[in-house]
Amino acid sequence: MKTVKFLIILSLISFHTFAVTQPSRDQAIIKRFLTYIAGPRWHIDTVVSKYVVFYEEESKVASRATRKMYLSMAVADLVEQVKRVKIDELKIIPYNDVDEKLQIMTLGPDYRQRSYVVTDPSGKFVRYFLLKDDQIESFVLFQGKAYLLLN
Repeated sequence: MKTVKFLIILSLISFHTFAVTQPSRDQAIIKRFLTYIAGPRWHIDTVVSKYVVFYEEESKVASRATRKMYLSMAVADLVEQVKRVKIDELKIIPYNDVDEKLQIMTLGPDYRQRSYVVTDPSGKFVRYFLLKDDQIESFVLFQGKAYLLLN
């Protein structure tokens, strides 16, 4: 009986550790990205290689160069917004855990699970991030209702 109790406790601790670790790791990814682009010399090639999901193969929708240009414009827009906030004061919260008024998008369960909302204390800076495999898949919204994938 003691062995069963021990195994149950051990499994609960393991599950709790996983549940706490995943959002923390994802939040760190977003924070590192924001810190990098807030610096004086961000470069799109570094953004593509380290932080953002970007497929190397050509696409029927847009060429690799065109997609990179759009991504660069999106990052430049985000940089201007990030310059107005203190990165250390930003809150990075899983989408499912934020206030209902910030849950503005129509997302399926998988996207909800992989989404984070970044806000500053004043509430003026609000950005949405979609993560995939330890990288950012999107941080741009289409009409405020869905992610725009630039990869």
